[in-house]
Amino acid sequence: MSDTVLFARQPIYDTKHRVFGYELLFREGQADRAEFSHGSAATASVLLDAFSALPVEDVLNGKPAFINFTAQLLNQPPPVDPSRVVIEVLEEIEITPEVLQALKTLKRLGYSIALDDYVFLSGHEPLLALANIVKIDVLNTPLDDIKALVERLQSYPLTLLAEKVETLEMFKLCLGLGFRLFQGYYHGRPMAVSGRRLTPSQRGAMLLLDALQKNDISLAKLEEIIRTDAVLALKIMQLVNSAFIGVGREVTSIKRAITLLGIEKIRSMSTLLVLAGLEGKLPALFASSLLRARVGQLLAEHSSVLSSEGDQQFTVGLFSNLDAYLDMGLEQIIERLPFAPAVREAIVNHTGASGQLLDCAIALDQADLDQIDWRAMSTLGIDKATLLEAYIESLGWVSSVLNSLD
Repeated sequence: MSDTVLFARQPIYDTKHRVFGYELLFREGQADRAEFSHGSAATASVLLDAFSALPVEDVLNGKPAFINFTAQLLNQPPPVDPSRVVIEVLEEIEITPEVLQALKTLKRLGYSIALDDYVFLSGHEPLLALANIVKIDVLNTPLDDIKALVERLQSYPLTLLAEKVETLEMFKLCLGLGFRLFQGYYHGRPMAVSGRRLTPSQRGAMLLLDALQKNDISLAKLEEIIRTDAVLALKIMQLVNSAFIGVGREVTSIKRAITLLGIEKIRSMSTLLVLAGLEGKLPALFASSLLRARVGQLLAEHSSVLSSEGDQQFTVGLFSNLDAYLDMGLEQIIERLPFAPAVREAIVNHTGASGQLLDCAIALDQADLDQIDWRAMSTLGIDKATLLEAYIESLGWVSSVLNSLD
């Protein structure tokens, strides 16, 4: 599977020609051309691709990301570190009391607010009081209008960004007018960022969204739902370990990831997955992931060696066939995740006690009991009766999960 264009990245510079940040631009089709589809879906696609399809550090070099937001998404704060994202309010958004309240909430959470292609309108004073950055299209705005707008904005504690700066002369003019940030072809054209797009299960995301509407939803229930979807679990693990979440420590279990993210961020992530219109998976592959995870967990809990590592073994089984989902090498996928070396080796190379349990789970998944290493199972304190009991229990559990998703 070849890499595809995920989005484009255009640098934003300061007065000394240093990179201040990058605007991430939706791209679909030709790499050098913007395609305008549904705004919320486009933003969702950019967020997902930037923060989970590939390491954001490779794209942003530690700089903040400027991302366009529709009115709909202003009410769903992105599940990323607020200090690393600048939310651009699109010019077509009607500034209603609801929009202002959403912006106040975002500002309180620590997000920076930029007004895109800004043109002053009567009644915008509350909006300008919330803004950190105002972007002005200096290519398509008459010079007298630019000067008048700059003068009007001087009373607000915000930074002016000149957009569509295409020549040295325009840069110098804007610098003299008081602009402190600059974006346009003079400094750099948008550059395509390519990678392999991961495809989460829309079915799992929809189930999660449905559950989230219940006021009494618990973190334990969230874990139960997310653990049944390998790619959704992968997305959330990648997200919580991203520099944009900023938890400051390695997170290697779904339960811990959910606890750190909390219900609101899980709600945001699920909204993004649904808006991006992502596909489900083949039922047989889905069932295989669940069986490997559940039978591995049960066997670990009965093992004299791995009795305290059932949750970890569930993760090993769940992630063991992601290569079939993603059309990528398993090692290439797993190396992006901050698993402990022993866990990574168990998933990729089936080494150690955890790898032996995975081999057993795969043999059961393929209904090939001849492939089970009974001597290894004995070493782990698992006899044939325990193994078969775990297998039968797991088959019932998988069937129950699949039925609940129909």
